[in-house]
Amino acid sequence: MLAWREWQRWDSAIRADEERASLELLKTMLDNDQRLEAGRADRARHETLVRIGREQRAVLIGAIGTGALLLLIVLAVYMGRQRNARTLMAMELKSSASEKELADLRIRRRVSEEMHEEIGAGLSALKVRSELALELETDTKNRERLLHQVTMTGDLLASLRQIIWALDSGRSTLRETVAFTEHYARSYGEQQGLPLIVSIDTAWPDLQLSMEQRRNIFLVVKEAMHNTVKHAQASEAGLSVHWRNGLTVEISDNGRGFVPDNSSVSGNGLRNMRKRIESIGGSFELKSAAGTRVIFSVPLKATEANKSSIRNALA
Repeated sequence: MLAWREWQRWDSAIRADEERASLELLKTMLDNDQRLEAGRADRARHETLVRIGREQRAVLIGAIGTGALLLLIVLAVYMGRQRNARTLMAMELKSSASEKELADLRIRRRVSEEMHEEIGAGLSALKVRSELALELETDTKNRERLLHQVTMTGDLLASLRQIIWALDSGRSTLRETVAFTEHYARSYGEQQGLPLIVSIDTAWPDLQLSMEQRRNIFLVVKEAMHNTVKHAQASEAGLSVHWRNGLTVEISDNGRGFVPDNSSVSGNGLRNMRKRIESIGGSFELKSAAGTRVIFSVPLKATEANKSSIRNALA
């Protein structure tokens, strides 16, 4: 009996231990399942967060790309409009300049016609009357006065013709400028009794000159001829006009050479001549040895349409 009870006690103890071991094992398994489930949940959340992050980055990149594309389109449209605006403005300025130039040409033509018709006709009539009165006058003093009046009227007519020529846009070519300058120099030499040796090219490129270029070229030749007559005490003068990749002009004489007077009038005249040539991009040179030589060059650029004429002129 005692042994039976002891066996029961040990059996109960063993079953209790087994039950505890089973419970602990079950608890351990439950804990492991919970940890695994928690790990799977964490991994699922992480994967979800990663996926969301990737989607957000993709959306952000797409938005940035779309924004950049829209910005480029807006910039291209803006630049196109600006370019079109600049082109339109340039066209309007060109049109305005052309209209202004045309208006200036009309004004210059009208002024030259009015000067020719009114002032020129009046001076011509005055000169004719003065010459007729001079022929009939016998008094010495009156003849001197009338002769002075005829001379002054002739000078005014010559100056008027020069002004009208400078205003005449239809005579603005290089060839016309050379021809007018040559005619003046020959006429002035004849009036002053000064023999003039002329050496001028016969062929010229078809170039258009501005009014300033024509006027300054002519006035420098006129001033040089005037200085020769007034100061040089020369018995002969020369005029040389040639094309050397531009206009090259030389006015020479066999007089006493350049000697500035105390009043500096001649010096001022030379400074004015130099200033006129340099203002149109040319170079001016004065040489005084065995006479005086005034040499100036004006570079003249040819357009594409003029290049063939230049080659023909130099052939």
